[in-house]
Amino acid sequence: MSISNAVQKQWDIGVTSIASADRLLELIRGASEVNVQPQAVLAICALGSAIHPHQRLIGEGVNALGGTKNVRIENMKLTFGLQFGGTALYLRQSTPGVAAFLLVCALKLWHVDDDVGDILYEMALASGVISRWPASVQQFSQVVSTISGSAGTILPARHLHDIGVSMLGSATQTSVRKVLYEQIAKQSVAKILTYVFSGFQDLDVHSMTLSGAASAVWLVAILTWIVPDEVRVYSGPRLIIGPQAAKLTINLKVLDGIEQGWQFTEWRREGSLADLIVAQRDVGMRPHIPRLVTKHRFQSLYALSSQDTAIMGQVAGAVLCVFSERGVLYHTRGYPPQSLQNEGSLSGEISARTGLLDVASDWFCGEYALIMKHCGWTVAELQKGQTKVYEALQGWQPTLAESAYLSD
Repeated sequence: MSISNAVQKQWDIGVTSIASADRLLELIRGASEVNVQPQAVLAICALGSAIHPHQRLIGEGVNALGGTKNVRIENMKLTFGLQFGGTALYLRQSTPGVAAFLLVCALKLWHVDDDVGDILYEMALASGVISRWPASVQQFSQVVSTISGSAGTILPARHLHDIGVSMLGSATQTSVRKVLYEQIAKQSVAKILTYVFSGFQDLDVHSMTLSGAASAVWLVAILTWIVPDEVRVYSGPRLIIGPQAAKLTINLKVLDGIEQGWQFTEWRREGSLADLIVAQRDVGMRPHIPRLVTKHRFQSLYALSSQDTAIMGQVAGAVLCVFSERGVLYHTRGYPPQSLQNEGSLSGEISARTGLLDVASDWFCGEYALIMKHCGWTVAELQKGQTKVYEALQGWQPTLAESAYLSD
């Protein structure tokens, strides 16, 4: 039996804090400053009305949206056209607005702003929100871009990394491990999230089960960050993440014959409803992977052993060290130099020659030797073999064609 009748119902969006007359006027003033359609802001807030984040996270979201500023003074500035950022100010004054912002932050872990806007738009379609607050997909993306800068301070990249470590260490089946970091279509992501948050909101639903594996690390990271007490994850019979009494259970498994498939089931008093979501791989999606999960994403995609993954980091780290220390930037009057075009040698005039480390930031100069630790590898892993690879590369002499050129 399809669950579509349960999911496509109108979400409870009659939230007075979203649509009161005073706040609507405030939103219109603020949105006009940044070319944002107020209808799209209201639609995104309506999505937030079905999300009930952990109280601690609500406080972090308020602060990220400028919660340390005086609301009365900021509203006065907004009224007289002295301030941009009215959308963020509007969102942080209601729990649904902050919840919607936190969802944007979670989605940005894996997607660029336009893709986040697409996902929110698909959720608005599936939940019926769009019929109450009509807006285009482009207008959703404009709202996301407007508040995107505020999200940078609380993006849960470390949480995503920790979830990946836990799930990779617990998944015993290769078929599961290789798709844990797989990117699936935005429409499928929107459908899964709509089902789950609709079930959280519906008091008649006493439990839900989501079974699958494609993009599971990201989906679990989103849900356990926003509602950590309501999600538990099983790998086979073993509980690996979350409390026993959680409303949503996620079972890591590859459905028979459907590598990217997810099965959603909800239990009500009158029985269970289920729907199969065939989540297609999104080959056109622009990658936007937090660097901290690089190691585990490669380990998952290519089914690498821990030893092979460690070697990958050691080789990459050694190569980056050599390029950082020996790389040279040539600033010439032409790009590329005429002599390089004709003969592959540099006989033309050079106006400047600068080492890469001479123009790098102080942070990079202090970190480049073990830079791969910022991509998920541990210092202990890198120290085991990176030095040997580095020493072997010292004898390598780059050709002129391998040098970097900057034109003026």
